[in-house]
Amino acid sequence: MRRDKCHSPYQQDGEKKAEMVEEKENSEVILEVRDISKRFGKVQALDSVSLAFRKGEIHTLLGENGAGKTTLMNIIYGLYHTDKGEIFVRGQKEEVKSPKDSLRLGIGMVPQFFKLVPDMTVVENVLLYMKETQFIVKKKQAKEKIRQLSEMFGFGLEESLDVEIADLSEGGKQKVEILKVLGRGSDILLFDEATNVLAPNELQAFLDVIKDMNRTGYTILYITHRLQEALSISDRISVFRRGKLIGTVSGKEATVQTVTKMMVGTEIERQSAIRGGKKKKPLIQVEDLDVLDDRGLPAVRNVSFELYEGEIVGLAGIEGNGSDQLAEAIMGLRPLQGGRIVYREADITNLSPLERMERGISYIPSSNTLIYQFNVRDNSILDYPGTEPFSRKGILNGRAITDHATRIVETYQVQTPSILLQAAKLSGGNRQRLALGRKIEANPRLMIAYHPTKGLDIKSQNFIYERFLEMEQNSATVLFMGTDLDEILQLSNRLMVIYRGEIVGIFEDTTQVSKFDIGVLMTGGHTHSEKEAD
Repeated sequence: MRRDKCHSPYQQDGEKKAEMVEEKENSEVILEVRDISKRFGKVQALDSVSLAFRKGEIHTLLGENGAGKTTLMNIIYGLYHTDKGEIFVRGQKEEVKSPKDSLRLGIGMVPQFFKLVPDMTVVENVLLYMKETQFIVKKKQAKEKIRQLSEMFGFGLEESLDVEIADLSEGGKQKVEILKVLGRGSDILLFDEATNVLAPNELQAFLDVIKDMNRTGYTILYITHRLQEALSISDRISVFRRGKLIGTVSGKEATVQTVTKMMVGTEIERQSAIRGGKKKKPLIQVEDLDVLDDRGLPAVRNVSFELYEGEIVGLAGIEGNGSDQLAEAIMGLRPLQGGRIVYREADITNLSPLERMERGISYIPSSNTLIYQFNVRDNSILDYPGTEPFSRKGILNGRAITDHATRIVETYQVQTPSILLQAAKLSGGNRQRLALGRKIEANPRLMIAYHPTKGLDIKSQNFIYERFLEMEQNSATVLFMGTDLDEILQLSNRLMVIYRGEIVGIFEDTTQVSKFDIGVLMTGGHTHSEKEAD
């Protein structure tokens, strides 16, 4: 099937842009879902959703975790089957039973988590995804096609086609994922939380690529929890809530306030850290830490810093630069090769994770801390099952556990029909609330939070911010690790930047630093002030 694309120049003047907007508004419907419903057990994930996507538009789907947007995208791509409803592609009713069907129809998905072979090159990874490829015979022709696509959209990978994936940045890997679907011939592209792993400067470059692809006629369905990101690129925005389509608005008319109200039913006041104030005494001192990764290679190099009582300190760093190994070392989950850790004036370098927990240190890792097969009630005490009042002399106290789980569900607004519901059936946001409630109820004095809001909707994000700010006001300390500079700057009193296992910048006042400079440090560059000093 031939799919014509409308080619237009990348740089447009104001009149041309206005013509493009009008053209999109009047363009044909290229993809349509009608009366789509999907249920998982007792959860109605989608409820009679009908939505049309126009040719050549960027159409963003927004909603809280569990609202149904990812379910809809997975149905379009053939990963899920509908309970009822129909899918139309280019005006024809189609049966989409698997990704093979969607690819045949020109629909490709760029996954949230990269599906690349690390020790294979860029070209080899793209070849694996191409249809009817004779790997050896067509590699030369395919390489030229990939080079042309990279050049056309400004990917900058033309000289890196023979480089192994493991040697690319996160932004480079993201571009390879896009090349895979472009090389396959897809012109309807699905993006689900595609920017979670990108640094700020990589994020803008990625959004520029999306806009360029759109200008050349590609239709883009986009899911993100970052509202400013959605507003900056979308022609239209559709909002989902509890499996229903609430409405669709024009991207040029939408605001953070309007889409937030559509998502959660009310406006949300964003929480921010209280700036200023005098430092209290140090809570923890990290001195000259050296840590290895799972391959035995240096992951943390000579890292030193202090955290004070009653503050939130951000640690900005792209995944793979040592943040997770640093967090595990502080928690006692990873051995030190050098250095020591002093907590509340006591050396805890050789203490076990359990002993550190007993002294008031808690850790929220990037991976889920729940046991999916357990119910909500049992998951609520995973950090302290052998302590009173939940257990005495090895015998569990069922009433105390039930009361504790009920309190977490109510206090942390975990949406569940019962505390006996299996954790696997909770949405991502509700799993995070349950895990956070379990951690905070232990009353820690130091919380190490590694990407605690990754993939969460604005309501769940704000809820977590509120809990951390409450901890700060109660003289507890939060080490907040992540890549989203908007939330780090919003929440933190102070900020550190880590790159290749080293602390490359410490900012005592987060109001006096730009996101650009932090992004440069996160990718190994130098800020303007550093260049002037040189």
